[in-house]
Amino acid sequence: MKGALIIFLAAVFLLLILAYLAYDGETGGHLGSKAYHMLLLGWMRMDLALAYGVRYVTLGMERLFKSYRCSGADEVIDRKRQRMTEYRKAYESFVVGRRTYNRKILH
Repeated sequence: MKGALIIFLAAVFLLLILAYLAYDGETGGHLGSKAYHMLLLGWMRMDLALAYGVRYVTLGMERLFKSYRCSGADEVIDRKRQRMTEYRKAYESFVVGRRTYNRKILH
């Protein structure tokens, strides 16, 4: 019973994280926006890696079975890669540059 409760709570926690990431608010408008964007970019990278993995599985299936054909895997990967680069460009335009200070190092 204890293990099932832990699995249930972990599933609810992951669902809350995904709901938070799916929320389409203003960029940089809420608390912890940098962590939010880094987490979202991590999810995008993981999604892209999973798409690459599925592509390689389908290529293997096509080689094993003559009648198995899967089209559109390359377009999905290109679309995900393009979405990630567009999101990075949009986020970089909102990020304020790092301030540089002239500091003297005393010996």
